[in-house]
Amino acid sequence: MVYDTSPDAEESLGTKTLHAMIDELKEKGVQFIYCGAWIKDNPKMGYKENLPGLETFISGGWVRFDPELHTQRTDTLDILSELTDKELDMKFD
Repeated sequence: MVYDTSPDAEESLGTKTLHAMIDELKEKGVQFIYCGAWIKDNPKMGYKENLPGLETFISGGWVRFDPELHTQRTDTLDILSELTDKELDMKFD
């Protein structure tokens, strides 16, 4: 893998590495991966917000992660209801 270090590179090193890891794991039949913690407004972790299929564990179950809902509110039951009603197309291509 080669990494473009120019300022106008399309992906950061972290994103490029993660995509390569996802591709390799998909070839091996792995369905789920843990990408580590995410901290709101941390520029080094911001790329995680754009990952397809990102989920978080709330009230005993996994739900699709929505940064707007999960970082500004703590009303988990209402969040779960909104996520159920909202169509989020975040699948791996």
